[in-house]
Amino acid sequence: MHKSGIQNFTATLKEILDDPWDLPETNDYIRLDTIGEVCPDHLLRDNSLPPADPLVDAFNIIIEQAQNLFVDNITLGMNEILKAYLKKINPGNQSLLTSRVIEYVHLIFLFITKESFPYTEKIWEDMSAMAKPVGICLIRNNLTQASLLFFEFLAGLGKQAARTGLSTGTLQHGFRVWELNARDCSCTEVESLVRNLRQNLEN
Repeated sequence: MHKSGIQNFTATLKEILDDPWDLPETNDYIRLDTIGEVCPDHLLRDNSLPPADPLVDAFNIIIEQAQNLFVDNITLGMNEILKAYLKKINPGNQSLLTSRVIEYVHLIFLFITKESFPYTEKIWEDMSAMAKPVGICLIRNNLTQASLLFFEFLAGLGKQAARTGLSTGTLQHGFRVWELNARDCSCTEVESLVRNLRQNLEN
């Protein structure tokens, strides 16, 4: 059976994101933005390549779709990243993995809130709606550090969205749901943070 464009796009992303996300602790590739100084001898020996990074590859594909205004593919792309994130996260990698994911989600947000992008409201609503099940999953799996990072990030994103005139109603509802879930799971630290973030976002 012939696959549609959406199916081909999603299948490609799934294949990319199924690869390990763990980056090597050391790599010989020289990145000038991560070192204090460099000398010609080092550059002459720089024959290596940057480590493979499925998250970067997926992000680049999503931005390409956004540039072409393929609206559903933007949402599906973020959907696949967040699902892969939830499959790969564990107590040992929760802080690092969450920090990396929210960095790229933020970059997508910055792209879709450009004045020249015509579908900002739709993508923002999709992002806000997708955040709810992700947050619930983090809370119920007792991933406290990931939860704290994720909710702090979303509150900041909500404030940025509000400044551009976007509605934060869906996101506010998410915060109320997360607060109740954190209370039910006796995650007092998460509950307290989410309550404060919700109140600040609603004011």
